[in-house]
Amino acid sequence: MNLREKNAVLSFTPEDQKLINLDQMLERHKEIIVAAQSNQALLEHSIQFAMRSLGKKNPYLQGIKLWKKGEVAEERMGRVRSLIKQMVRDWSSEGAEERATCYDRVIRAVEERFPDHEKRHDVHILVPGVGLARLAWEYMNRGFSVVANEHDLSMIAVANFMLNSKLKINEISIFPFITERLNCWSFKDRMREI
Repeated sequence: MNLREKNAVLSFTPEDQKLINLDQMLERHKEIIVAAQSNQALLEHSIQFAMRSLGKKNPYLQGIKLWKKGEVAEERMGRVRSLIKQMVRDWSSEGAEERATCYDRVIRAVEERFPDHEKRHDVHILVPGVGLARLAWEYMNRGFSVVANEHDLSMIAVANFMLNSKLKINEISIFPFITERLNCWSFKDRMREI
């Protein structure tokens, strides 16, 4: 339940409110707010880390500061929701199967083309639209030299955080499905922590 829905439900007549479990709805709204604040804290940590590692005068970070001052457009919120889901796909154990489907064939093809591990550092691979940098990381772990680019400032900040902040396995958690209504059979599905 978002704020608009909460206000709509609270405007129901007492008779209509009896038809729904209002207390449960309001409790669930509180749980969603706590989960959203957890996601927001992770994004804030990513931005703070980017500011420390890239320098406060970096033009990318200046852009993020400008973006943070205004009201967030719904289009941008959709991109943030997508970013959080991409974190699941690219950096969680739950996303391993999807990563395998997306990345394994191309990684295997490059490894077959360049089988000599000793010479891989001389092979330069460009990863355009790197997103959260998982594919670039996979190539680097296999000994290749990688150049990656991305135009989305939030992707750059989160990728930088994921690659360079020395996170331990399962150190962070996110709630990627709190705004989802499709393919969620229960409230518990929406509140799943990853």
